[in-house]
Amino acid sequence: MIDRVLRMPLLLLLCFFSTVPVQGAIPNIVEEDESEFTIAERHNNLGTQRASRGDFRQAAGAFRKAIELDPKMTVAHYNLGLSLLRVANHKDAVFSFQSALRLSPGYFDAWFQLGLSQMGLKQYRESIRAFTEGMVLRPGDPTVRFRMGQSHWMLGNWEAVISEWEALLQDAPGHRSVETVQRELPRAYYNEGLAKQSAGDYPSARRAYEHALSFDTNYVSVLNNLAILDQLTGDLDSSADLFERVIEIESEHRGARLGLAGIRLGQYRLDEAESLYEGVRSMNSADGQAVRGLAICALKRGERQAALGWADRAGQLWAPVDVLMFKAFVLEHNEEGERYGSGFDAEAVIAVYEHAIERDSVRADIYYNLGVIHAKAKRWADAVAQFDRSLAADSTYSAPRVAIAEVERIMESEDTQILKLKRP
Repeated sequence: MIDRVLRMPLLLLLCFFSTVPVQGAIPNIVEEDESEFTIAERHNNLGTQRASRGDFRQAAGAFRKAIELDPKMTVAHYNLGLSLLRVANHKDAVFSFQSALRLSPGYFDAWFQLGLSQMGLKQYRESIRAFTEGMVLRPGDPTVRFRMGQSHWMLGNWEAVISEWEALLQDAPGHRSVETVQRELPRAYYNEGLAKQSAGDYPSARRAYEHALSFDTNYVSVLNNLAILDQLTGDLDSSADLFERVIEIESEHRGARLGLAGIRLGQYRLDEAESLYEGVRSMNSADGQAVRGLAICALKRGERQAALGWADRAGQLWAPVDVLMFKAFVLEHNEEGERYGSGFDAEAVIAVYEHAIERDSVRADIYYNLGVIHAKAKRWADAVAQFDRSLAADSTYSAPRVAIAEVERIMESEDTQILKLKRP
């Protein structure tokens, strides 16, 4: 079972608030001769004084008055934005910073604070644009890189997160965000690996996971997903080693126990597989994969009645149709534990599937499995009819389409014809 995407706590988005004193900007408070200032400038300075005392709402009123008297006072627009940002009025803060930037497009601090305000509104694409403008004015600024990385994180742009934060670590190792970056960057590599793994790009996924492990060698989710990658690519020894390592670190890790159990089951190391499945059931007695695994262990031992006993236990845990599907699966095995092997009771299996259809007539996999039973018996017309019913229930289900093509190939090779049916 693949461990899923890890999200950054939202607290990180707004935990730092940084301003740079520019002209009369907060918090640049000095005693000056008021007679040298215009009335608008006096209101701006009054606002900075109120802000220095933490009275941001009153400060905002003073900055608004300054803007009313002098609409082109860039710093008053900027200071108003800071005050609004302090009281979490992100929407109006955005307008204030935008006003400051219309008057002074090269105002780095306004671009930065605009980006923070847009993050507060969860407008992450817009915040990235603002931070990008800031980076043009101050290339490589570590605080902007950090916030840019956070914005990309919230959009799931893992490559961009990694690019910004790796550059930050390289160029500004003493920056105050480094501790956070070092803690969160492995999670970004993990999420990048997961995205590549889900897309089937296993080499890129492996590289991302290995980068994550370079930060934290005991990163359980990464180790588990690497084990799954090895399992998918056929390196079962490496996969088993990684699953075992996960279990050593986190003894109750369900995915690693099930993954390792599946490998041991395939290797006919049945005692080990059963022990792992029982361990999962000890955490959750209703765990369907563990119950199914134990039934398969019994089947591989040739103990079909024991496997049916697990199906009976499932009847107390699962929905009725799922229990019937499980019983049918068990009955598809002969006494030696071979699925569809010589001597399995096809009519008993069909009866169980028909009972399942009474419970759920639109479940596509029931019809597909019935089609397989008929195909094994070379009842081609019945098989195709069931595959068609499966497609009628779910036209996106690819298995019956593949099965129909295979039946038609066999029929052509045997120079036999069956009635062609209209299919979804």
